[in-house]
Amino acid sequence: MGQLIFSKDFNDIIEEKKYWKKMEDFPISIRNFVLDTSHSFLLNDLETGAKLCSNCYKKLENGICPSCHKNYQPFIQENSNYIINLFDKEYQCYYYVFDVVDYGILLYKIQEFTSYYNPLSLLPYRTSKFTVANVYQVLSDRIIDLMTNKEYSFDRIERLESQDFQNSSEEDANLFSTFFNLEDSFLYVANLDQLSQTDLYRYTSIEKVKDYIITNKFMLATLTYFPLHFPQFEYLVKMKLYDLACMCTSEFKKGHNFKECFGIDKKYYPLMKEMNITWDELLVLKKYPTLDSSILRFFSRDSWLITDLLKYVSLEQLKNYLDQQKLTSIFIADYHDYLDCCVKLGLNLKDKDILFPPHFIEQHNLLLMEKYIAEDPEMNQKIYNLSKILSFNIYEDQDYIIFPADSIYSLIDESSQMSNCVRTYGEKIATNQCQIYFMRYKNQKDKSLVTVEVRNGKVVQAKTRFNRDIDEKMRMFLQKWERQLLPIIVKEENDF
Repeated sequence: MGQLIFSKDFNDIIEEKKYWKKMEDFPISIRNFVLDTSHSFLLNDLETGAKLCSNCYKKLENGICPSCHKNYQPFIQENSNYIINLFDKEYQCYYYVFDVVDYGILLYKIQEFTSYYNPLSLLPYRTSKFTVANVYQVLSDRIIDLMTNKEYSFDRIERLESQDFQNSSEEDANLFSTFFNLEDSFLYVANLDQLSQTDLYRYTSIEKVKDYIITNKFMLATLTYFPLHFPQFEYLVKMKLYDLACMCTSEFKKGHNFKECFGIDKKYYPLMKEMNITWDELLVLKKYPTLDSSILRFFSRDSWLITDLLKYVSLEQLKNYLDQQKLTSIFIADYHDYLDCCVKLGLNLKDKDILFPPHFIEQHNLLLMEKYIAEDPEMNQKIYNLSKILSFNIYEDQDYIIFPADSIYSLIDESSQMSNCVRTYGEKIATNQCQIYFMRYKNQKDKSLVTVEVRNGKVVQAKTRFNRDIDEKMRMFLQKWERQLLPIIVKEENDF
């Protein structure tokens, strides 16, 4: 029985609900799970692309550490939760643990901060800190955060799913983030069978998703809101469509048949089950019915572009073309931009040499430059004139050099190499809203390394490829450069 205490208005006596408040309170089996999982993280060296053992820091050989022989092969996959970028200043992850107590079901959220960064050494040095971030009491229609006494109604969460958060309150935005944030999270699955025997979770089939949850991302909604608020969760799990159940149950409304539920013919169900189809892959399948799972996976990140692409090419044609060019699915959006340029410049897309140019990247960059110049003939000259002034800010040390963008083409080339949208910054530069600089290795001046945005003499953005953060050595170089910058006053800040 818990301790009897007064309510905050001192007009009632209530029973305090006891729970574990620190790591030392948890049973040894749960502590071992947390520690074992934490030490299973795979380290990724961004500079070399090498995968390292988190215990020995040795480069893996066929997924196995040559020193301690730990096998990381199960975790070497694109969507793995277990990869940390080496020398990131701090890595944050969470562990969820269910506990069945006499007054109901508790769900613990344990937070871990891990760092392999040591400013005094070039060698990795691990530090970790564990705290109990939240303790939820799970009920049939809501969950209660026992540490803050806040209640989260499932009906309110359902209304939030379709809300425009640009015009919503901060409280609603935080509530949505609480349930739907795709954090790096791990679930203690050893007691899920016990959980499924309770009245609350008896008809959810939640114990059947444990194999999926071990190696895939999930949300707080996956453990509470979806299984307890939607009967569809149980149906999707029984159909072995685990990703749909765990990530987007609420998207599936009740229907009389398979096609009403999923928007496609039932003949595609065996494929959906075999590949454990995701929501984005299902969107591709609905727009482009196919039994080729490689097509669904290849275009899943760009499903919103498919309608436009299909006006000119089939998805098989485009995938084969990009494969021949040795380009990944990242370039689907670039190909869409290329088609848009062709249309606006009046090129004949029935000509195969135009539809599928022999050297895509070069032709894409050329047409993009022609499009920008056609839209504003003076833009390129303005960028060039400004670069002459900004050349006073060219700076280098023994490793790096930094210099200003000097043309639309240089922006397009940087955008192509870095997979960012700095190519759209031409007007901002030409109208003096910001300045863009390229930071490169001195011995590789033509190879993009860091894209830098400057406003009012201050660095406001500095990103490596795919908009990743720079490392400490790069940061120190930029800080030295920033102190001697020739400032040019600008207007407002935007993102790459």
